[in-house]
Amino acid sequence: MSTHLVHISDLHLRENWHEEQGVVLNGFFDDLQTQIKDCQNVFAIFSGDILQEGSRSEHYRYFNNSLGRKFNELGITRDRLIVVPGNHDIDRNYTSENFTIFKSLQERKITETDFNNNIYGSMHEQFKMKFLPFLKWQESVTNMQFTESNFCGCGFNLTDNIGIYCLNTALCSFGGLKDENQNIVSDYKELHVETRKLNKWILQSDHKFRILTMHHPISWLSDWAQEEIGKLCYQHFDLVLSGHVHKKDSSHIYNGVDSYIHCSAPQLFSKKTDILGYSILTITDQFDAIDVHYRQWAYDRFVTGTFFSRNDNGTVRLSSSREKESSSRRNMEIELDNRVLSILNNNLERCLKCYASLPAVWVLPNVADRSEFSSDEKSTIIETADAVRKPFRDCIIVAPRQFGLSSLGHYLSLAEWREHPGKYVMYIDSKQIQNHETAIERYVQTELEEIGLSGKNLAAIILDVEDSLKARMVNNIKKLYKNIPLVILVGRQDNEIGLEHEDTKFNTDFETIFLWSLERNQMREIVQKFVDSGYDLQEEAALDRLVEDLANLNVHRTPLNCLTLLAVYASGIDYSPVNRTDMFERFLFLIFFAYKKLPDYSSVPDMKDALAVIGAFCEKIIRERRNLFAKSDFVLSSTKFCESMSINVDCSQLFEIMYRENIIVGAGESFYFRYVHWVYFFGAHRMHHSSEFCSFVLNDAYYMNFPEIIEFYSGVDRRRKELLEILTQDLQKVNEEFEVRTGIEEHFDPYSVARWALKGSAVGELRNHLREEANRSSMPVDLKDKIADSSYDKSAPYDQSIRTFVRDSSLLECMQIVRAASRALRNSDYVEAEVKSDLLAEIMRGWVKELQVLVMLSPVIARQRFAIYDQIKFFLGAGFEDFEGEELWHNLLGSIPSTVVSEFDKDIASQRLTPLFHSILKEGESGPAEFILTGVIIKCRPEKWEELVFEYIRGIPKNSFYLLKVYELLYHEYKYGFLDKKSREQVFEAISMAIAKHETGAKNPNKSLVKKVKMQIRDKLDRD
Repeated sequence: MSTHLVHISDLHLRENWHEEQGVVLNGFFDDLQTQIKDCQNVFAIFSGDILQEGSRSEHYRYFNNSLGRKFNELGITRDRLIVVPGNHDIDRNYTSENFTIFKSLQERKITETDFNNNIYGSMHEQFKMKFLPFLKWQESVTNMQFTESNFCGCGFNLTDNIGIYCLNTALCSFGGLKDENQNIVSDYKELHVETRKLNKWILQSDHKFRILTMHHPISWLSDWAQEEIGKLCYQHFDLVLSGHVHKKDSSHIYNGVDSYIHCSAPQLFSKKTDILGYSILTITDQFDAIDVHYRQWAYDRFVTGTFFSRNDNGTVRLSSSREKESSSRRNMEIELDNRVLSILNNNLERCLKCYASLPAVWVLPNVADRSEFSSDEKSTIIETADAVRKPFRDCIIVAPRQFGLSSLGHYLSLAEWREHPGKYVMYIDSKQIQNHETAIERYVQTELEEIGLSGKNLAAIILDVEDSLKARMVNNIKKLYKNIPLVILVGRQDNEIGLEHEDTKFNTDFETIFLWSLERNQMREIVQKFVDSGYDLQEEAALDRLVEDLANLNVHRTPLNCLTLLAVYASGIDYSPVNRTDMFERFLFLIFFAYKKLPDYSSVPDMKDALAVIGAFCEKIIRERRNLFAKSDFVLSSTKFCESMSINVDCSQLFEIMYRENIIVGAGESFYFRYVHWVYFFGAHRMHHSSEFCSFVLNDAYYMNFPEIIEFYSGVDRRRKELLEILTQDLQKVNEEFEVRTGIEEHFDPYSVARWALKGSAVGELRNHLREEANRSSMPVDLKDKIADSSYDKSAPYDQSIRTFVRDSSLLECMQIVRAASRALRNSDYVEAEVKSDLLAEIMRGWVKELQVLVMLSPVIARQRFAIYDQIKFFLGAGFEDFEGEELWHNLLGSIPSTVVSEFDKDIASQRLTPLFHSILKEGESGPAEFILTGVIIKCRPEKWEELVFEYIRGIPKNSFYLLKVYELLYHEYKYGFLDKKSREQVFEAISMAIAKHETGAKNPNKSLVKKVKMQIRDKLDRD
């Protein structure tokens, strides 16, 4: 039995009903009754534009009261009527009220994945409201309905063998609305469509014949939508029905491999003088052909549609020549595999695209069972990141921010599917999901369904957490998916403090894995891929310069930092940045220089103007303590600033440049700076322009909430003397308050009685020394008891006493100011030496405060393996698993000095601070502050570093505990540091001198003695 489709489009019901339209519609029903009187299995399909000017209820009432009743009388009941929305069916009032939101989405030129994420994410409600009147109306006329959850598209069965999918192409339409310049917003090639549910329906459909119906023809869709829908039509649909263009088009579309039949319906009504019509399509029983029978309005009735058919009988026959892929399950599996791979590839590439002007480069990083900043090298296991998925298990991957954790998550998901098709690893950004079980379960299920997968495909979950771990979310996921491995990505500031360490609250055990920075061979791979993408650089020279500059800038070897510097090199600039501020300024200059050469960007602002304008906006978001903002907020606020300064800057274009370069990125209808360091970079420039904002940041140590802004501020001109003086005063104040509140003496050296080896009588002396200082201090009594308690009763709750002690001591405030001050000091080349020396002295006092507190709390930490209290975290990391009781405490005590070194070395180390360091060490002091400074020098090795270390070794006793720690730090660098041949030999020389000092007691071991030790220990060190 053949199936007949009455294809109608562009009805254009009007608010004021008039005679001409009534005549045409009455003629349509009279003619239709004649045409289908002998037909069975008849369906009516409206390809959009039911209304003339938006979703008005009186138009819909007319359809229900008049047209709907007439269709029913013809046997085309609710079960046989299909309606898709067109550009005139959107709610124009709502769209107008939210014009800015929808226009900003159009301007963003987003990808298929981004659009699908938005339509099911932050903008779902806005798009739904755009079609709410249409959705409510069609519930009253058809059983084949769009719903509030599937208004983007939905599929239905016409018969057992024929399926139809209704695609909403009007999602991004403006329905003829005008912009602020009174120009009609064009929809042409701007229309995105939802594709996830469409793909899912195709996968689940086993129909022999498939129809796609939509309002706009494919040529009106956006570039990516044209490509995707065109591909799906060729591969999976026999018939495509559309309207909108007000002309007939019945043709067999063929690409050399596959084909489909496309029929564009003529307009049923626009105005009486137009050529109006409709068509009836007959699908033959064997699905081997389609007859398109056109009807055309002529004066007062419908007649044979010769104008549309271009022949005398008004009928066009189109043969179906394609074998249906649905008969081959294997082909569908291949297609699913390819589609998932495409989605995962796009996710990774989008994440890697840190800036639009830079290539997306991926290199496989290394991971280990301990941080690369740890001085404990014992049994460190270093593997490539692929080890995380062999096999997947519950684990936490930790790294400083911008190390590439998110990219690693997307890579792991892609690599697992590529190696094991059907095993889907779901990446979840914690910012995109509500933190309760229902929302999590809905999110996971929706993503699987949209791709065409089910729960049985879920092999693991990767949770990307930007700040501290969200214990509740982790526990909710594990409760819902107890047998599914969970990988948590935790990005943190370098050795950050002040964030509660929550993994102790998990209801399950997690292995901790550390993501390491790049080794030289991995940096080489980045340089090679950068050059291969079209940049003119000498590979070896660029690599050597990259290694040197990253060391001089004292920034991590991350892909982002590598690519930023490589972009600077490729520009032809032949000198190296001196600090991060300088690096970002040069990179920003390249961006604006490139845009100024483009014809469409002739009004690009000068970079200095851009720094001022964006800096003013960043002041606003810093003061308001928010990350998200609207484009209109940026443009309006920036325009007002320009007017106040009497400067002419195209703020809309400035925003577009920042957006196109991925410096600003979208999140639904909102935007944010992709990397927070851009906020502080621009904010720091604002501090130079606005003394009022500078005072706001510096007064009351407000900057300690974001010490990066101090680094950038000091790096602009490197002569902020007043800044260093303020930091010195702030640090002096908190250091003094710390000593008053805790009662811990300023010169208390916990290790003054310790020896080279912490054992036997040395431990007893240290314990007594610690008890004496605890009794002198103002520590809580129960905490003093804890320190004195040698029984290590694990049931005693001391959490509250620790909380009170540290809160009252202002340790957090001290550490944050130390961090900011250290970064400012290393950027202040042109400030007087005396000012810098005063600041360094206070910084070193701050270092000692943390060491003193850690030693005092070490019995507590050893007993509980962690201590959580008011915004401060101390916990035992990797390396202590095999120890208990007294032995654990001994090892913890031994590790504290090196831990403090690792806490601060990256903040202060600089090639240009060598003279300042030398002035401190030449004074011959050998307390904890001097040791920490020496440790910083060993870790970061500025120019002539070995001379400074030799000087320190000469000045300390042969059995000094600090001499042992210096030896251990040197040994760690020898075994695991990124050393060239010269540096490796220098480290070996320093190791030999430390051993010679310890074994002989010579105040200044001579060259022959050091050489003798070198000969004795080289083979042993290399074997170890």
